[in-house]
Amino acid sequence: MRDAMINRRHNQGLTLVELMIAIVLSLILMAGATSIFMASKQTFNLEEDVSRVQENMRYVANRFSNDLAGAGFYGCYPSNHEGTSVVTNTVTDNGTANPSLLYDFSQVISGVDGGVDAGGVELPDQVAVHFALPGTEVSVLTGTMNDPADNVTVDDTSPNYSDLQQGDIVSVSDCNKLAVFLITNAPGVGGALGHNDTFSTNRGVSNHVRDLHSDSRSRVYGDIRLSTATVYKMDAVHYELRTVTAGGLTTSGLYATRLGDANRQLLIAGVENFQVTYGIDLNSDGTADRFVDWDIVGAALNDVTSLHVTLTINPGDPVAQAQGRDADYTRDLEFTVKLRNRDGAI
Repeated sequence: MRDAMINRRHNQGLTLVELMIAIVLSLILMAGATSIFMASKQTFNLEEDVSRVQENMRYVANRFSNDLAGAGFYGCYPSNHEGTSVVTNTVTDNGTANPSLLYDFSQVISGVDGGVDAGGVELPDQVAVHFALPGTEVSVLTGTMNDPADNVTVDDTSPNYSDLQQGDIVSVSDCNKLAVFLITNAPGVGGALGHNDTFSTNRGVSNHVRDLHSDSRSRVYGDIRLSTATVYKMDAVHYELRTVTAGGLTTSGLYATRLGDANRQLLIAGVENFQVTYGIDLNSDGTADRFVDWDIVGAALNDVTSLHVTLTINPGDPVAQAQGRDADYTRDLEFTVKLRNRDGAI
């Protein structure tokens, strides 16, 4: 009997108090592990956001530098000549002499100042740059153009001639005057490039007039008294900020529309604001002396030598805020791009 009682004493389990203490300790340990896990996850997410924003910063700075720096190269014609450069642009995308920013080749740079909203917050700007493509030049034959409405006849034996197509936008210059027009015929044997005002591309781009010059500069190209005229294929890019909303969430992004591309291209998601100011050279030394908004540039456009760009960037995730602004993590990127073809009086 004594042995049986000893056995029962040794087989007893945990008391209720001991069980409750064990549960509490387990919960404390689990809470600690969960806290560590959540902290690690937050750290990982933050590091991922930082990495994504930094990568976007590097990409957009490189992209802008490549596009903006070449603004103003129109062939042999200088992009500014003591503030008196005149470019005749016959190209339009709306049937008038006032095309959209992308097709306004009369200005090497075109902009829109976003202004400010009711709360004093700066609204996004827009900017478009225009330039000739190096390595696409074709020489104009001398003595073949007698009137500004005549075809521009180029050397059809040039290696670059076969790249010219109907619907291409080109510049023609003899270093004394310059015109930009849409090729309206299919270039063939003979090298004639037409520029009538009746043809339109499937994107609605046309020439609003046929004459390449209609003022006192209405001389023809290929004049033996002037430098050999050349034709270059043109390019342009228009930068703007846009937002896309789906499922109640909004993503903001920087978009680019390139010449000949009907669709906007999303460069990077997560750009909340886009500001551009224009550096004006006041003393023809090739260096900007002050930076102003587009609305203030006015007649000083030929003296713009650089652009200062400011971007506010977030990780690019959709957010509930209507303008796509992320309150958790943003960074400002600022950089200045020197326009290589705007080095003071030439």
